[in-house]
Amino acid sequence: MPSGRFLLPLVPPATLGGRPRSVDMRRIVNGLFYLVRAGCAWRYLPREYGAWSTVYHYCRQFRLDGTWERIHTRLRERARERARRDPTPSAAIIDSQSIRTHQGGPRGFEGGKKVWGRKRHLLVDTLGLLLKVVVHPASLHDRQGAKLVLSTVKERFPRLELIWADQGYARALRQWTREQGGGADHFVVRPCTAAQQRLRAPAGQ
Repeated sequence: MPSGRFLLPLVPPATLGGRPRSVDMRRIVNGLFYLVRAGCAWRYLPREYGAWSTVYHYCRQFRLDGTWERIHTRLRERARERARRDPTPSAAIIDSQSIRTHQGGPRGFEGGKKVWGRKRHLLVDTLGLLLKVVVHPASLHDRQGAKLVLSTVKERFPRLELIWADQGYARALRQWTREQGGGADHFVVRPCTAAQQRLRAPAGQ
């Protein structure tokens, strides 16, 4: 577990010129850990973590201002370094999963899997660490969803050169990457084997 000093610089300071922050941010984060582990509603958060509305406020604020993404990036890079890898990957695997949903938000029907809900497209490195996720209606085809994931990924991961994709859309993605620039400016898409789908790609990428 990283020390507080490792992540503290990523936590936004109190608003300049406003009232000093009166809450213990470690207490807030511990409350979020409790929610994730217990799976309870916000209002059932134990008082030892403070008012549930305060914990919710910071959770939402950190999502909107990119704090969670910055923290995740720092932790992923550290995990890769501990595994004796470069902080940023040169290869990745993309796949999707359709989830039934009954709440509000964009939804759609995927005929192949008979699922009414949403689909999440995941891009992970060869260690299985998350690089990017996009959630969209399940009715959107994998080829289109994958393009949403890959459209900005080269800017965030400049070393990325190789993408393993499922046979279902590898050919379409190869064509799309050529249209986007191809060669050294983009990346190569290769069909994903069953072993690679289990995130067991060759070491060293």
